[in-house]
Amino acid sequence: MKYFKRLFIIVLALCTFILASCGNNDTTSTITSTKEVETYQIYKDLSYGDNKRNALDLYMPSNYQNHSIVLFLHGGAWVSGDKSFYKDYMTKIAALGIPCASMNYRYISKNVSCYDILDDITNALTFLKEYSLNNFNVELNKLALFGYSAGAHLSLLYGNKNKNISPIDVKMIVSLAGPTDLTLDSYYQESELSYTLFSYMIDKKFTKDNRDSVRDDLLAISPITYIDSNSVPTIIVQGLKDTTVDPINSYNLDEQLTLNNVPHKFITMPNSDHLLSKDKKIFASLYFEFSNFATMYLNEE
Repeated sequence: MKYFKRLFIIVLALCTFILASCGNNDTTSTITSTKEVETYQIYKDLSYGDNKRNALDLYMPSNYQNHSIVLFLHGGAWVSGDKSFYKDYMTKIAALGIPCASMNYRYISKNVSCYDILDDITNALTFLKEYSLNNFNVELNKLALFGYSAGAHLSLLYGNKNKNISPIDVKMIVSLAGPTDLTLDSYYQESELSYTLFSYMIDKKFTKDNRDSVRDDLLAISPITYIDSNSVPTIIVQGLKDTTVDPINSYNLDEQLTLNNVPHKFITMPNSDHLLSKDKKIFASLYFEFSNFATMYLNEE
């Protein structure tokens, strides 16, 4: 239980960081200003594939005794963003004795589809499992996926669509402002760039004149498609004034999880937009929910 008391503190750090922000050498760092401080090693820019974007950072506590890991997926509309988004609170997490990783993935482009990014996640998890076993004699067997915006979409999609092929068992997902249904009209109202982006994502060109012809292709990369009674326990956080990702995405996800009796928590923030920055007290409740979910789904059996 000591592990999960620490985990409780972790998400407080997560909340604080997100609210405030919306060399290949290994280094050893020590923090001395907090309780239960532990030394940890930072393994930066570890390569898990051939592309320059196939890199991750791993923060591994020296006295690691649990077999779970938290993997963070950054946002950025699938075409920007970086694993360094999580740097500040990964430092706090590692100091509390919890391993975590943050990965870069290939950006969507003419040559990279959503399926390629899912392959990146599988390859990153395979690498993490082998690296931890070979270097620390730790066999990772339970995974929490945590993502914001596009990273939340990827976390939800991978954790439901690809959960049966994941190298590490996906036990829980946290979605912050995540797209869940890419067929919704709200994605296509403002710019022709949306058609280009989603054409790349499904690897099939379409326009506003033939969008209906690719509906099934868009559903195939929509997390909502894969919700069933075996879906992964999920925490959903949604700003109700979000004009980037329509809140209906989260409402529909909540509805499907409820219909299928999947354990989940839906946290709405009535005054917040996509940055989730206007309802600090509500957002702070996320760390209570994360702690509860971690105790139930990441704990040792």
